[in-house]
Amino acid sequence: PYLTKAAALQGSAEVINSGQTRRLLSKRLTSDHQFYYVLKNKFGRILGTSGTFEDKEHRENGIEQLQRAIHLANVQDLA
Repeated sequence: PYLTKAAALQGSAEVINSGQTRRLLSKRLTSDHQFYYVLKNKFGRILGTSGTFEDKEHRENGIEQLQRAIHLANVQDLA
């Protein structure tokens, strides 16, 4: 949770900027062989973790959907 509006806006911008850069998406495998990905910022801090996928292809589709959604992202201040 963000404590200030400025922090929330900065966090949103960081996710949008980082999510457009494929090298900041780390592909991973759980101990029970489920696939997932982690989004990091340029400093290596984790911004978010996906749910799990049953195979690599579904994980790859999830990454592509994330990147398409980010291109459409529009942060609005509703406060």
